[in-house]
Amino acid sequence: RIYIIGFCILIILNELRWTRFTTESKLLSNWVCRGVLYSFIGLSAVEQNEVSAARWSNTFDVIVLIVIENVAWIMTGLGVIYFLMGVLCMKEYLKKMRTTYNDENQKARKLAEEERARKLDEAKKLANNHQISVAQMEEANGSTA
Repeated sequence: RIYIIGFCILIILNELRWTRFTTESKLLSNWVCRGVLYSFIGLSAVEQNEVSAARWSNTFDVIVLIVIENVAWIMTGLGVIYFLMGVLCMKEYLKKMRTTYNDENQKARKLAEEERARKLDEAKKLANNHQISVAQMEEANGSTA
């Protein structure tokens, strides 16, 4: 059970891309290898769950075992999906999509910054014109008095 928990923590860190180890690992960055690893962990958890099921008779324990078994099968299924996506070279498609997204995001930020600067310039001009208008009105009011 301990190695399954350790692998699950590694998988979570890998999917969240929190550590350099998981993002730069050749084993975990290759989707075919990742799929095989995920399937192995899922099937190991299913087997461990079946061995543990013989010991429990409590209703709560049975529910926990059912949840664990479902999660293990989901993990196995995700492993198969990663394996297939790796075989079909979908990682290159993901890289292309991320690059396109980042490029469009940068363009949108640049446009938003330009729009913000344009509005700020307009506001400054309007404020400057308003001050001139106020000064002219005060001068006109002062000269008539």
